[in-house]
Amino acid sequence: MIRFIILIVFGLFAGEIARDFTPPKLAAGFVVIAWVPLLVIHELGHAVAARLLGGHVAGVVIGFGRQRWSGRVGGIEFEWRSIPIEGFTLTRGVEGRFSRALVYLAGPVAEIAVSGIIVVVMGFDTVTSPSNSVIVIGAQSVCIAALVSAVVNLIPAEVSQGDSEGNQEFVANDGLGMIRSLFGHY
Repeated sequence: MIRFIILIVFGLFAGEIARDFTPPKLAAGFVVIAWVPLLVIHELGHAVAARLLGGHVAGVVIGFGRQRWSGRVGGIEFEWRSIPIEGFTLTRGVEGRFSRALVYLAGPVAEIAVSGIIVVVMGFDTVTSPSNSVIVIGAQSVCIAALVSAVVNLIPAEVSQGDSEGNQEFVANDGLGMIRSLFGHY
């Protein structure tokens, strides 16, 4: 059923893009396409920070729902699930409140860095001005997706995290994790 609904939504998106096509209509699709690579970059930001701060990365999970793939990459256990719109990184052994807060901050910073690189390469005026260039629209869309994700992740909240067996628990997102880390409530 969910596949059918997703197919309908994507069909409606494609229909709207095709109707009176103009390149700026591609922006929403580019944001959706950029989300998964940005999610991977976000989770790798947490993993790199944990390692640099002396911790251990127990695993990185991309998505929710049924497990589709798992394996080790660079000594880290990775898991890919059915719907890759969220993720989490399991770290252990990062000592100190400030260091733990930095690990939480590293995911959003990694995404913001992607936007920064795009701005440096393409120029601020190009990235912030209307365009009919598909390449510029794609770059702008990546920046929007990265910045939205970073901001949303920094708003303190608990999020539901499920495992591949359907169990649910509530965990701190990056913003709440930073606050809890700094105040000793992890």
